[in-house]
Amino acid sequence: MIINQFDNQEDVWPRLLRWARRGYRTALVSLIHIEGSSPRALGAQMAVTDSGEFVGYLSGGCVEKSVALEAVECLQQRHNRSSRYGKDSPYVDIELPCGCGLDIYYDQSLSLALIEQVMQLKQQRVPFWHVTDLPSGQSRIVEMQPGQPASTQRRGDEFWRAHLPAPQMIVIGAGPAVAAIGHIAAAMELETQSYTNNQTTLREVASVGISANHHFATAARLDLSGIDPWSAVVLCFHDHDIEADILHRLLGTPAFYIGAMGSPRAHQLRLQYLQEQGVAEAQIARVKGPIGLIRGAKSRLPLALGIVAEVVAEARTLGLIV
Repeated sequence: MIINQFDNQEDVWPRLLRWARRGYRTALVSLIHIEGSSPRALGAQMAVTDSGEFVGYLSGGCVEKSVALEAVECLQQRHNRSSRYGKDSPYVDIELPCGCGLDIYYDQSLSLALIEQVMQLKQQRVPFWHVTDLPSGQSRIVEMQPGQPASTQRRGDEFWRAHLPAPQMIVIGAGPAVAAIGHIAAAMELETQSYTNNQTTLREVASVGISANHHFATAARLDLSGIDPWSAVVLCFHDHDIEADILHRLLGTPAFYIGAMGSPRAHQLRLQYLQEQGVAEAQIARVKGPIGLIRGAKSRLPLALGIVAEVVAEARTLGLIV
């Protein structure tokens, strides 16, 4: 029986690890070639158990059940394989409305040790490639070096699937917008953390299910060590004095997005403060404001939605997500 566990997870590896540790035999299914225009990007993946349970998706919903059935057959035969769906496919009863051709690779040979290695690198937020030799099915992990193009691609008989750290949203501040931004960011599958100097805000954020919440007493005691090039930081303060000190520190981090809520006048004042502190113009230009794609939003949910949408759009422009 095929059971669809589709839950909007782009990353199937956590589920793959849980299944493997429970003793299930599993297959990793990858989209390794696209002919034409596809609703999913190269490297899209599914994970399937020998009972037919699966997570992930390779199309707009056209092929997943058939792919899961073929993955179960692959597991039963204990042999990796490739297949094609859509254009020039032998599966004439399965149509792809977009008219594309999808080449799919079924890997039933992944070891628990390799799955654990992948998950360790993900948890450590290390970018890497999972390289599969398609004829033999052998896998290896290659860590990316700074400056290397982080693209998923076919290289001869090898498929190099890029894994970048998931974009994380860090919300710093106080007030109802903090919980709203955290809630919507988590729904968008962004890793989300909040930092606040306000106990009421701390309780509000916890109430929407965001567990990575931190309280700080002063700007100097705010821990920014976890901010990396895949981090977006949003400031939500009415107290602009503490905001200015935090902004100054944030400009020393590699965050791909730094934004602060407030009016155009508030934004001009914060930029003026940074100039007076001798911050270089190029650095000051990193601070975005007023933020949010829904201009003039006055209530917390439209405001939060616009801010998260702006962060996601920036991440996509930079190639951090597809």
